[in-house]
Amino acid sequence: LSDSDWMKILSSNEFECLRLGKLEFPFASGKHNETRAGIYLCAGCGAVLFHSKFRFNAGIGYLSFFNAFPYGIEVVSKPFSHPICKRVQCRICGSYHGELWADGFLFDGCPVDTRFCINGCGVIFMPAE
Repeated sequence: LSDSDWMKILSSNEFECLRLGKLEFPFASGKHNETRAGIYLCAGCGAVLFHSKFRFNAGIGYLSFFNAFPYGIEVVSKPFSHPICKRVQCRICGSYHGELWADGFLFDGCPVDTRFCINGCGVIFMPAE
């Protein structure tokens, strides 16, 4: 899709985050306090990205996950904004979703060494019930 096509289907905030790679402000997402079981979909194409059982509260203002569905999320090999993190995008539509950090061990609730730091505006939460 062209940028003008994306602008027709996404809000201006979603477009800036998903297509231009900008970060939303910390704690800006209404999904920050979501605790129900369910899945998180790409707001650009509907691909399944994360399950709520992979989520934990890092207390940093972004959605935090310790695992992702590999057919939905792609980790781009080049560093993005910091030497210990890499860009994360939708494997289907290429939309930017955030970063994968190699500092998961620093956060209570993260059982692995890496964590996904995700823009809430770029995902749609679908509750299990």
